[in-house]
Amino acid sequence: MGEEGKAVNSNDKFLSENTRNKADYFEASQEFSERLRFSLCRKTKPSFETQTWMRYAAMILLPLVTLSIALPMHTRSIQRSEFTNAVIDAHIRSTLAKHLMDVESTDQHTVKPWFLGKIDFSPPVGNYAEQGFPLGGGRLEYILGRPAAALVYERAKHMINLFVLKKTNLVSEASHIRNDGFEIFEWQEGDFSFVAISDLNQKEFGEFIHLVQSR
Repeated sequence: MGEEGKAVNSNDKFLSENTRNKADYFEASQEFSERLRFSLCRKTKPSFETQTWMRYAAMILLPLVTLSIALPMHTRSIQRSEFTNAVIDAHIRSTLAKHLMDVESTDQHTVKPWFLGKIDFSPPVGNYAEQGFPLGGGRLEYILGRPAAALVYERAKHMINLFVLKKTNLVSEASHIRNDGFEIFEWQEGDFSFVAISDLNQKEFGEFIHLVQSR
């Protein structure tokens, strides 16, 4: 670099440092700072009218949201209660009308095929005669319009109806109900919903449920 170039660079450096050292800095007054802060707050904070409208909107929307959540749950609870009552009615009707079985057999290999063509699923059928719960047979049932395979078991002259349906949310994952002198247990397993009902005592009824679930 020539002498002329060095001189230019030296002058630029001098001017830059001199300007930085001599320049005046503007210091905002307190009044100006407060006005600026107030102006920024007005831009970011909703107006009184907006806040009022938002409060009214929340008052209207919150109950609607709560209702939209609670109503389906309440409706399902009612439907499940109706389903349980329908199960009790089906159990009582089967004993009073002497229509306990459409197919009478202690052989599960006879009862299971009987349902073919009558319902659109093949219910699991077990025989627990060795444990004191012999299979008596089965019949076709409709519970709230839903087809069900009713499997009939016996224990010391107490009848047990085991209803097998295609999986439905009207049946709980696992629930024990005592209603009108009947023991009712319902559960979900695979593609099926199960509901067992009997006037058998709770202890023996529990033994039967354990056998069915452990098959």
